[in-house]
Amino acid sequence: MEEISIPGSVEIIDEAEANFSGYLKNLGMSRETDILILPSRNHFYYDSDDLKGVKTLVNLRKLNLIKHLDSFLNTLANILPHNANFIGCFSDSASENDRNSFNLHTRLYSRLINWLDAKTDNIMNKSMVSELLERKGFRTVDMKEMNGLTYFTCKVSFKQEKRA
Repeated sequence: MEEISIPGSVEIIDEAEANFSGYLKNLGMSRETDILILPSRNHFYYDSDDLKGVKTLVNLRKLNLIKHLDSFLNTLANILPHNANFIGCFSDSASENDRNSFNLHTRLYSRLINWLDAKTDNIMNKSMVSELLERKGFRTVDMKEMNGLTYFTCKVSFKQEKRA
């Protein structure tokens, strides 16, 4: 796989994507090789052969907006190689509640727009996400809040038994 640098190769679409390059730079992964970036807006199909050599998978879509999150995480844990990095972000509802009333109106407006667009906006916090990732076969390595979003890095720690 070839080296990917996020700032020049990805069109910035939303706040999550805008901050990923900074988060990866903080982790020392901005020039990582064998990285695959899942865009937030487009859907692509990858099979297990495509992911064999991936050392890092970056998901640009917030976890809050993934409709079948359990299934998504199960699939990743089963397909990604042991010790592969999975990097993503989510809106932490606990942090949102700590913000001032101006931001309350912005959040309410954002939730109304999400509802009108029929988007999923699951309520999450750091402990819920850590527990979910652990149940699905990941070990959390890092979790940081940046500009209103919480970014995380975890590693595939074990393979789940495939169910018939």
